[in-house]
Amino acid sequence: MKKLARTLSVFILAALLGLPALSAAEMQVAVIRDRVIGDSLTAAYTEESGTEQSVMVFIKDIDHGAVERGLPETQPAALTLSSAAEEYENQAEIEAVQADIMARRAASREAYLAQNTAFAEKYLDGKVEYISKYSPVIIASLDSVETNQLALNGAVESIELYDMELAEEEPLAAPLAETASTTAGIDYLGMINADDVHENGYTGQGIKIGILETELPFYTERDALGLTANHCYNIATADASVNYLYAGHASFVAYTAKSVAPDAQLYAAHATSGYIPAIEWLIDQGVNVINISMSISYEDENGNAVTNIYDSNTAWFDHIALNHLVSIVFSVGNNGVSAPGEVFVGNLSYNAIVVGAVDVNGAIYSKSSYTHITFAEGSRPDISAPGVNIQPEGMSYAVDGTSLAAPMVTGAVALLLQQKPNLTHYPDTIKAILAANVSTSFNRYVTWPLNSTNGYERYGAGILDCLNVYNAMLSTQYNNDGGFNANTSGARESFTIDLEAGKPVRIVVVALRDAIYNHSTEVTTSTTAPRVNLAVYRSGVYHAQTASSYLGNIKILEFTPSTTGTYSIFIDNLRNISTETWYSVAWCQID
Repeated sequence: MKKLARTLSVFILAALLGLPALSAAEMQVAVIRDRVIGDSLTAAYTEESGTEQSVMVFIKDIDHGAVERGLPETQPAALTLSSAAEEYENQAEIEAVQADIMARRAASREAYLAQNTAFAEKYLDGKVEYISKYSPVIIASLDSVETNQLALNGAVESIELYDMELAEEEPLAAPLAETASTTAGIDYLGMINADDVHENGYTGQGIKIGILETELPFYTERDALGLTANHCYNIATADASVNYLYAGHASFVAYTAKSVAPDAQLYAAHATSGYIPAIEWLIDQGVNVINISMSISYEDENGNAVTNIYDSNTAWFDHIALNHLVSIVFSVGNNGVSAPGEVFVGNLSYNAIVVGAVDVNGAIYSKSSYTHITFAEGSRPDISAPGVNIQPEGMSYAVDGTSLAAPMVTGAVALLLQQKPNLTHYPDTIKAILAANVSTSFNRYVTWPLNSTNGYERYGAGILDCLNVYNAMLSTQYNNDGGFNANTSGARESFTIDLEAGKPVRIVVVALRDAIYNHSTEVTTSTTAPRVNLAVYRSGVYHAQTASSYLGNIKILEFTPSTTGTYSIFIDNLRNISTETWYSVAWCQID
C-alpha cells in the first residue's frame, strides 16, 4: 500500500468511527511524516511500541559543485613509459590518480563533517550514534515521538531504519553456505583468464582493495594476505589471539580476491558496529574497490527477510559510488530464506557491480539469487563469475557460493585499474567495460526482454573474462565522457566507432543513479532513476537500438554489422531528473 493511501485510510477510518475530524494542518503534518519516515521504521515502532530504534537521518546534501571548485588544480604526472609489457610501468600514474582522489575525498569529508555535526548538535543532542563523513547521514537512537518531531524539520529528507541484519555464514540468510566440497577446487583463474593478464604484467600493483565482512580474515592468515594491524578496521579493540572477530568466510573472500590481483593491497573491515562506519574507514584508507560478500537486510513485522526493495540502505551505497570514486562489488546472494527471484535489499545497488555465480561449465549455480524488480527498474545480477568448488591458494578445502564469485570481479577491477588508472574516476565505465567484454566461451546475454526464461535475469551480462577486458583496454574500447545536464529529457549525445562487417559487436551503456533521497518506491521510479536509450546508425540510416521500455541503468545492444566502416552511437536521455546524469559506453567486437 502506498504511503499516501495509508495516510488517507486513517482519516477515512476516523470518520467512520465518528472520531473528531483532523484539521487541514494536522492532515498536512501526517502526510509529511508519512513521506519522510520509512515503512520499515514505522513497522519497527509498531512492533516495539515506545522503544528507541537505530535510525538513519538523511538531511540535505552538501554542494558537491562548491567542493569541486575549492580543490586545487592538479597537473597529470609526467610519465616516461617504455613498452606496454614492462612490469608496473604505470605506478607514477596510479600514484597521481590516487593523490587526486584522496584530495577530493578529504574535501568532501570536511564539508560533510561540518554540516552533519552542526545538525546533530542542534537537533540530536545526546542521541547520536554516528556522524557520517561521506554522506548526509546521521545515525541516532530515537523513539517514535522524537522521530515524528524530527520528520517536520525542513532540512530532513528522510528517516529510515538502520537496525540491519548483517550475515555471511548463516545458510538461510547469507551468500555462502560454508560447507567443504568433496572435490578439488576448479581452475577458476584459467576460466576467467586472469592468469593470462598476470603474464602480461598486471597483478593489481598499486591498487587498494577493501573487503567488508561481518568478521576479519583469520588472524593466522593475516601475514599471508598482507594484512597488518593498520590494514584491519578496529582491530585494536580485540585480543589478536581470540577468534571471535575472525571467520573463515572472510579468509576465503580475501584469498580469492588476492589470487586474481596478487599484488593489490588488501584492507579488511568488519561490520559488527554497522556497515557505514566500516565502509567510511575503508574510504579513508584510499581503497579503489570494495568487495561485499554478505547480505544486508532487515525483517518485516512477521520476521521474514525483506527482499526486492530499493531502500535507503541501497541508496546509501549508490551515493558512495557516485560521489567518492570507488567501485563497489556485491555478491548477489544465495538462495536461503528467499527463492530464486528475490535479492536482499542491500545487494540491489545500481551503481555497484552485483555478481552471480556459475559452475565450471558456465551453468548458473543453483543457489545464485536473481531478480527483475519491475517497480525499481532493474535486474540483478549484473555479471557472473565462478562460484562452485572454489579453493583459493591458502585454504585447505573448496566451497561454493556467490561470495566467492564477487571477489573474482573485485580482483578483475584491480587489474583493470592498474592498466588504466584514470578509470578509477569512473565506476560507470568500469561496469560497462566488464559487461561488454564477458567471456565468448560461454553464453552472453542482453538486457531485453527480461522474463523468467531470459538468461540475463539469472546470469547478468555473461561470465567475467579478464583477458577480454585487458585487450579492450589496449584498444580503448570505451567512452567515459558522457553526461546530461539536469532536467534535459530528450537530449541526445553521440560519438563514432569503427566496426568490421560480419563480426558480432556488443555495446553497453551504464548510467549512474543518484538516489540518496525519497526512498518510497513511488518516488524513486519517477524522479531519480536515469533512463537512457542506445541507438546505432550507419551513414545516417537507423541500424539497431535497445528497447526504450526497459528502465534499468545498464543496457546492452548486440548486432552484426553488415558493412565495414564508421558507425554513429547515439545516447538519448529519456527522463527528466533534477541532477546531472553520468553515463559511460563500452564495446567489444568478437573476432
